[in-house]
Amino acid sequence: MSPGSNTHIVGLPQCRKCRSLTTELWRMVGFYLTREDQRTCLLVSNSMRHIVRPLLFSRVILKYGIWLWDEDIPFLEDDVPIIEDRMRVNHEILSQVCSDASFAKLVKKIDIQAHHSQLTSDECPEDIDLLLAAIEALPDLRSFRWYGKYPQLGPPVFQALVKAAATSLTELDFPVLSADCAAYLASFKSLHTLSLGAETLCQLPLLRGRAGVTVMQSYLEQAPRTLVSLSVQGDALWNAPVDLLSNIRELYLADPSTLNGLHLVFQNCSQLRGFGMLIGSQTKVSLHSVLEENRHALPHLTSFKLLYYGRTGLNESNSLFTFLRDKMQLRRLDIKFSEATASFHTALLDLIGGLTKLEVVGLQVVNFQRVYKQLPPGLTALLLHPSMAELEDNPQATWTELLVKLRSLRYLHVLGSYESIGVRDAVAKDSCPSLELLGTGPELSWTQRDANSELAFSKAWNYWTVAMRTIDDFGCADWEWLLRGHDYEGLAEWAYDGLL
Repeated sequence: MSPGSNTHIVGLPQCRKCRSLTTELWRMVGFYLTREDQRTCLLVSNSMRHIVRPLLFSRVILKYGIWLWDEDIPFLEDDVPIIEDRMRVNHEILSQVCSDASFAKLVKKIDIQAHHSQLTSDECPEDIDLLLAAIEALPDLRSFRWYGKYPQLGPPVFQALVKAAATSLTELDFPVLSADCAAYLASFKSLHTLSLGAETLCQLPLLRGRAGVTVMQSYLEQAPRTLVSLSVQGDALWNAPVDLLSNIRELYLADPSTLNGLHLVFQNCSQLRGFGMLIGSQTKVSLHSVLEENRHALPHLTSFKLLYYGRTGLNESNSLFTFLRDKMQLRRLDIKFSEATASFHTALLDLIGGLTKLEVVGLQVVNFQRVYKQLPPGLTALLLHPSMAELEDNPQATWTELLVKLRSLRYLHVLGSYESIGVRDAVAKDSCPSLELLGTGPELSWTQRDANSELAFSKAWNYWTVAMRTIDDFGCADWEWLLRGHDYEGLAEWAYDGLL
C-alpha cells in the first residue's frame, strides 16, 4: 500500500473517530504503544496483528533467571515458577525464529538478561544451543546486547554472531569477563556503537586491576575502525589505539581508577561531539591540570556529562566551568559533584544560563529560586536532585512553580524518593501538559489521558527495565543519556528498596 492511501483495513477499530485512519497511521499509533499494549493488539484481528507484529518483534528480550542487585541473595522458592516460565517463553521465541524465516526477518535487535546463577541446569535448562541456532537464522540482526554473566557470554555466541551478522550488526553491548572473545570484534564490518559493559551499572564492576585493564585493551585493539560511539569502563582507554579514537563522536568512560590518560581524549578525539565520565569514589587524581591545559579542546561538543563521586572534586569546578563556558553548541549537560556547595551551584547555574542551546539538563538543586531564573524555558528533559530543605514548606507549590515555566518539558526525573514528594501531585494537576515521562526515585511512569482527558499515570516500569534501560525503553536517546550513571550511588538502593 502506498503512502497516503485512503484504503482501509478490515478488522481495524471502526468507531467514528478511527474509521478514517489509514494503515500507515495505525502503524504510527502502534509504534508509540507499550509492549504490553502491542501484545494485546495481536489479539484484536489479523489486520492489526499484521501491523503490530513487526513493531513488537523487531526487538526480542530473552530473560534467563531473575536479576537481583545483590548477587549473593539466593532465589526464593516462589521465584522458580517465574524463571521456568521465562525459559518457556525464551524457547518459544527462539524456536519460532529457527522455524519461520518470515518471523526471523522481523528481528533486528536481541537483548539478553543473563542472571541465572542460583538454579542448576537440570531444574531450568538454559538451552544455549537453541540460542546459537536462532542467532544464525537471523538475516538482518543489527543490535545485540548481553547483560549479566550467568550464563556467561563466550566464543560460541560470538561465532554465531559473526556467521549471521558480520555485515549487518551496528550495535554491540556486553560485559567483558575475559579476553576470549576479543578477536571476533574485527569481523563486524558495520559496527558503529560498542559498549564494553559501561552504560548500565548492572554491568559494573566486572574487571579490576592491571589484569582487567589488559583484557579490556585487547577488545579496543580489535575493535573495528568504523566505530563512532564507544563506552568503556576502567583505565583501558588510556592506551587505546589513536586511530580508533580519531573517529569517535560519542565517548563514555565509567569508573576509571586514574585519569592519567585523559589528555589523550582531548588531543586525539577531534571529532568528539558527546563526552561523558562517571568518576567513582575510589578515583583520587585531579581533573584540574588536564582541564586547564586543554580548556579550548573539543570545540564541537554538543553533550557533556560529569558525575563526580570522588572526594576532591570541588577543586575542579573553576577549571571545569572555564572549559565549558565556550562550548556554545552544547544541548545536553549533566553535572553532579558529591561534595558540591552552594557557591558551586551558583556558578553552575550561571554557566547554564549562558548556554543558550541547552535542551537537556541534569543537576543538583540547592536554591530553587535560582533554578527558576536560570533554567532555559525550552528544556525538553530535566533531571534534578533537590535538597529536602528546599521542599519542606509546600513541595507541591514549589514543583508547580517550576513546571509552569517549562512548557516544552517531556521528561522529568527527580532523584530521591523523599525529595520527589509533591512533584507527582503537581504533574497530576496538569501544570506541565507537555510532560510524557515522570521519574520519582526508582519509579518511572508514562503520563496518559483517561476517557475524560484527565491526566493519569501508567504502571511504573519494572525494576529490571530500570536497571537495564536502553534507548528503546525510553523511545528517546536524550532521556537514556540523561539518566545514565546516576544509579552509581543511589538508584541501586532505591530499586532494591522500592521495587524488589
